[in-house]
Amino acid sequence: MQEEQKKIYASPLLTIAYNTLLATYFFRKSKILFPIWRKIWDLVASNKGKYVNTYIHGSKAMVPVGHWYLLVLKTYPKFNSPLKSLIRFAENHYSRDLVIVDVGSAVGDTVLLIEEISSMKNKYICIDGDTEYNLIVKENLKHLKDRFYLINSLISSNEEEIGKIVKDNPTTGIANSEDKEKASYLDELLKNEKRVDVIKIDIDGYDGKAISGAIEILNKFSPMVIFEWNVPLYQSLSNDIFEPFKALYSSGYNKFYWFDNFGNFLILQNSIDLSVLTEMAKFSNLKFSSSGLHYDIVAIKESNDFIDFIS
Repeated sequence: MQEEQKKIYASPLLTIAYNTLLATYFFRKSKILFPIWRKIWDLVASNKGKYVNTYIHGSKAMVPVGHWYLLVLKTYPKFNSPLKSLIRFAENHYSRDLVIVDVGSAVGDTVLLIEEISSMKNKYICIDGDTEYNLIVKENLKHLKDRFYLINSLISSNEEEIGKIVKDNPTTGIANSEDKEKASYLDELLKNEKRVDVIKIDIDGYDGKAISGAIEILNKFSPMVIFEWNVPLYQSLSNDIFEPFKALYSSGYNKFYWFDNFGNFLILQNSIDLSVLTEMAKFSNLKFSSSGLHYDIVAIKESNDFIDFIS
């Protein structure tokens, strides 16, 4: 209960420093200035447990100091292309406000992105098992009022004990702690929903388990799904790298649109071919240490139209 009532605040001085660093990130192109910039960034980011105010997709937002999402957007402008394309496709397909489930909502950046590009009054169900992120996301999305609903829970394929989330940086975390915590599953958490149109999953290696725990939702509502396939993380957690594809295919999904983690469209699969998946996994493992290569995959039932929304 005390965690629910906890209030977090942004540091004015760190906010100025953080936003100045964002504004001067173009120094990365300078061999002389960038090392200096990086030292200052590391110094500012060393203030663990502190928060700053900034703007994410046009909305005022609070983030942990050192949070690098906005740097990623400056480095890779197409980073969010798969999600943007999917939301525009879904709005065109349904021609109404959407019900969007954001699994791994973090600081709310996915919702803020959708709000920036959409004119719809979408409903968002945000799910995250990290207490700190939940405090932040409630602050960042409070302006959405009854269009935003937060569920604080780790996600797996069923009710089971899994590792608590460990964050070794201000931006990402992975559920690999030796300390265990109860996880739930999407079919249980969403059982009272009248419809679900889009599910976005980004939970660092547990994406397959999350999809396996949503079979009833997938069969009942046929939502469009976008998930992260980070092979090294799956393997580090001893999770089946093929699980998300098997679960989706068994539920009637037969269109898989592949993007790399920089937002570039790669291939379209009309079925599941384990030999292709194996080769994609090998390539990801080969390149992960140098570029962090992994994949974002959009899964849809019986539709070729999405290809027209990929720019």
